[in-house]
Amino acid sequence: MRNMLFLGNGLESVINKSRLKLLRGMEINSGVFSRFTPFYMVFGSGNGNKRPISFTSPWLLLGAIGMGTLLAGCTSQPQTEEPGTLNVTPVVNYYFLGSYTGNVEEGFYAIAGDLGAVKDSLKKILSVGPARTTFSRDESINLVVFRGVFNTGGHGIEIDRVEKAGSTFVVHATYTDPRRGMMATQAFTQPTAIIPIGKLSKGSYEARLKVTKIVKSEKEDRIIQEDEEHASTGFVVE
Repeated sequence: MRNMLFLGNGLESVINKSRLKLLRGMEINSGVFSRFTPFYMVFGSGNGNKRPISFTSPWLLLGAIGMGTLLAGCTSQPQTEEPGTLNVTPVVNYYFLGSYTGNVEEGFYAIAGDLGAVKDSLKKILSVGPARTTFSRDESINLVVFRGVFNTGGHGIEIDRVEKAGSTFVVHATYTDPRRGMMATQAFTQPTAIIPIGKLSKGSYEARLKVTKIVKSEKEDRIIQEDEEHASTGFVVE
């Protein structure tokens, strides 16, 4: 193993075969130093051979130190922004699409506009698709959780919280469903949650949906899925 010693500066006289002590108690032979060489590094090996290397300018040494600092910074890990809970007021509607009984597939979308515009856009997405993924900075954006179309009631949706970290939104929702054979309202429903997140600055965004699923019964509710990744969508604001 090599040991490195940094010796001071401004030696005015020739030092021949002087003995220098390391901080850890080791001794090395310094070799011959000249007053014209203000900085030295001496490398020692286990066999006692010493090899002085001189720096003819202090700027060279400072440059070496700066390069080491830069490399250390490059290897450091980037800071990850902690998620914060947004103060939003979701709108939940079980008959959001009225008498619509078409596409029964669930979805997770970014849709701009007020409730009326969201309803029209959602119907268009379900009938002809796909959803828009590019918006302007002047548009108010909503994250829409659509559970699909059910031919009975009893299928619930609740938004527990919405978090944001950097350009990523995370929606935590709870889905409830009746136990098979349990009495339920005989009517088509479309459980939908509209989450207004407002106008956003220019950039690329991601929205993720995490869902807890609960099956309800007369005796007790049963959790069958807890806060698991369920869906995601990406969009751009220009």
